[in-house]
Amino acid sequence: MSTIALVTSDTLGTMSTQSSIHYGTTPSTEKKADSSVTVSTMQSAPAQTVVVDAQLFAQMQRMLANQMAQSQVQPITTTLSDGSKYVGQVNQDGKPHGRGFLTYPEGNLRLNYEGEFENGSPHGQGILKMLNGDKYEGHLKAGMTTTGKMTEPNGNYYRGEWQDGKFWNGTYNCFTGGQAIEYKNGEHSSCCVIL
Repeated sequence: MSTIALVTSDTLGTMSTQSSIHYGTTPSTEKKADSSVTVSTMQSAPAQTVVVDAQLFAQMQRMLANQMAQSQVQPITTTLSDGSKYVGQVNQDGKPHGRGFLTYPEGNLRLNYEGEFENGSPHGQGILKMLNGDKYEGHLKAGMTTTGKMTEPNGNYYRGEWQDGKFWNGTYNCFTGGQAIEYKNGEHSSCCVIL
């Protein structure tokens, strides 16, 4: 049995909030001397710890609570071979599989992903946030965007299909330039002014 403990600490290192989802043992957590969030899994082996920013705390807590209410599958917290931090369900081989939350390592263009996984990759419905502020909501297949909406921080967005990471069949709405660009089979097929 395991425990998922999500703990925030203030700048003095004292506990300010603790929220746990228990599956057997009582959590013990490491206090951090900053305003970070510590996420740890308690099993008979030593705990694995993932530090994420405090903004993700409520999002992860809701996701795990909903997941546990709907399933008997127990989530884990782990660091993947590429340095990514993962909280969620896994398959028999320990790979992300089912619902989960992935934080990519520094230097990656992707920031985090919340949604469905299959055999270690984002696969199914989810939300992917990029380092530059772009946000993708839709379907992924083996980690690649397929059908959905990508919104840029300035409000411009593309809605449609992707192929090999490129806009394929859809519309890019450019509010800063007042244009809508249609894509058909990866090519600009038309452009119009947005009034």
